[in-house]
Amino acid sequence: MVGSCGASRRTTACAVAFAVACAVPAAAQMDMGAIFGSRMPPTRYRVSFDCEGHDDAALESATDDVSPLRLGLSVSATLAKTDTSKLDLSVKGDHLWLDSDATLPLSATPVPDEFTGASLSLGWSTKLVSGRSVSIRLGASSSSDEPFGDSDVSTYSLMLFTMDDIADGRAWMFFLFGGSYMAELNYIPLPGVAYLRTGGSYTFVTGIPFVMGSWRGEKWSLTASYFPVTNVNLALAYRILGPFRVKCGVARKRASYLLYDMPEDEEDFALYETRAYVAFSGFVARSLSFELQAGYAFDRAAYQGEGFYAPGYESEGEALDYRDAAYVSFRLRYMAR
Repeated sequence: MVGSCGASRRTTACAVAFAVACAVPAAAQMDMGAIFGSRMPPTRYRVSFDCEGHDDAALESATDDVSPLRLGLSVSATLAKTDTSKLDLSVKGDHLWLDSDATLPLSATPVPDEFTGASLSLGWSTKLVSGRSVSIRLGASSSSDEPFGDSDVSTYSLMLFTMDDIADGRAWMFFLFGGSYMAELNYIPLPGVAYLRTGGSYTFVTGIPFVMGSWRGEKWSLTASYFPVTNVNLALAYRILGPFRVKCGVARKRASYLLYDMPEDEEDFALYETRAYVAFSGFVARSLSFELQAGYAFDRAAYQGEGFYAPGYESEGEALDYRDAAYVSFRLRYMAR
C-alpha cells in the first residue's frame, strides 16, 4: 500500500459522528512523532527515504495489470531549542505511479496515472514548571493527482496537545484538533483524551477509540495499534545479533487522496489492503538504520466516494476489485542527535 500525507476531507453525517470520536487517532495518524515528541530521544534532525513496489495484479476495469511504485521522503529538524522548549519543522512527500487504464467507479473517468502527497508542519512544545508538557502544531497537506491545485484538494490543521507529568508511569493526555479535513465540521475544534501507562519494558496508550502498545524484552519485542476503521498493526520482532532484528507482522492500510476537479461526493479516492510480511532491520552506522520488508497484500480495493471501505460492509461509494499481489519495500533513515 502506498503512503499518504493527507486524509480524506469529505464525510457523511454518519461519518461525522465517527470523526468526532476519532479526533485523537486522526491527529495521531497524521503525526505521531509530534504528539509523543516529548518521549522521544532529542535529535537535531531526521531524514527518512523509502521505496515500495508491488508485483503485477489485475485491477477491475483495467485492460493491463497494475504494478504500483511509490517513493517517499521525509525530513524533520529542530529549528530552535532551550532547556524546556523546542521549535521543529517537518516536511513529507511521496509519489505514486499507478499507470493504469482503469476507470473510476463513480465518475466513470480514468484513474489518474500518478498521485503526489506533500505536507508541511510546524510545531512548538514546552514543559511547564508544573511538569505538564504542552504542544501546538500547524499543518498543511495535500495528497492528490494535482496537489494544492485548489482548496478542495488541500487540508489545513491546528492541534493542541497537553500531557501531565508522568508519575509512577502514568499520565493523561488531552487533544484539541481542528482543520479543513471535513465538510460538516470544518475548522470546529474536536476534543480527545488518552491515557498513558509506561514501565521499564512496555508502553501502553488508549484513547477514544484507539489503542497503541509496545513491549520490549531482551530478545523479543511486540508492537500493536488499532485506529478504526482503516489502520491495524501487529508486529513481533526478534533480535538476532547486535542491532539486527527480524520481524513478522500483519497490517491493514489505507492511502487516501483527493481527486482534482471532481464533485464533492466523488473527490475521495483511497487504496486499501491488508498485509502479511516479514522484515529485516538494523543499523549500518550509529545514526543510519534500514528496514527491508517483503510480504503479500490481500483484501485490496480501489475505492471512490464518501465514508470508508470495509470488506463485507455497505458503503456510500464504489470499489474496484484489486487482485492480491506480493510486494517489497525498503526504508533508510538517518538521525542526527
